[in-house]
Amino acid sequence: MRVLYILSIIILMFFISCNNKEVEPKGKIIAKYGNEYLMEEDLIKLLPRFNSKTDSVNFVNDLINLWLEPRLFYDEAKLKITDTLNIANKINDYRQNLYVNQYLENFIYNSINQDVSKNEIEEYYNKYLDNYKLSNTFVKAHYMTILDKKATYYYEYEKIKNSSLEDEKSLKDYCVGTGRKVYFYHDWIELNDFLEIINYKLDENGLDNAKFFLDYVYEDLRYLVKIDELVAEGEIMPIEIAEPFIYQVIIKNRKDNKYQQILNELKTNALNSGKLIIN
Repeated sequence: MRVLYILSIIILMFFISCNNKEVEPKGKIIAKYGNEYLMEEDLIKLLPRFNSKTDSVNFVNDLINLWLEPRLFYDEAKLKITDTLNIANKINDYRQNLYVNQYLENFIYNSINQDVSKNEIEEYYNKYLDNYKLSNTFVKAHYMTILDKKATYYYEYEKIKNSSLEDEKSLKDYCVGTGRKVYFYHDWIELNDFLEIINYKLDENGLDNAKFFLDYVYEDLRYLVKIDELVAEGEIMPIEIAEPFIYQVIIKNRKDNKYQQILNELKTNALNSGKLIIN
């Protein structure tokens, strides 16, 4: 997020300026370079909240530099670079790409149906199963925490070990008014992320069948963890995990098909009108 914020500021600083050869702009001028002005009102829009005056001053100085640097280099570059035809061609190519992308997004792709049915996803998934192999291990699980000071925990142990994800309500009722807490992960979660949540480190043997139930103490809590389902790295990705990826693929295919359709129509029209001639 911080990188995106800084990048957005750099882009804004490049474009912010008041350029008027005849009239000096109204308001407080922070910096002036040639006929361009950096105004206080422009900077205020970009300033976050600061804890100290020093931080805000440093940030403003950085913004002034971001605004000034490309202008200094641009003027210097114009003096040194003579191959202006090459640059003009690149600018023209860039302008063409901007027009094309804007046209595609506003007039072509926005008409594409964004709804993808479960049947479409399942059909694509079954057709291209080999494309969806897991690069990490995923699990579904639930677990209970109890105070480690409790002398015995036989009943809690049996409750979790013999329960499943379908027992969420009964287990939550069992914990009401006690020091026990129970947590459920009905959706697939990456194993490493889950282990971090439950404060557990695997040994070199990994998570074998013997460890589908975990019983251990971390700080002042005892953890009773039941791994309900597991799909290992290299196995076929469950459809629940694959679904968002398949959705994107189907939408992209629709866009590609629409693009090709419009391209063929434009090409045919250009040939028929004589604007396009292919020998």
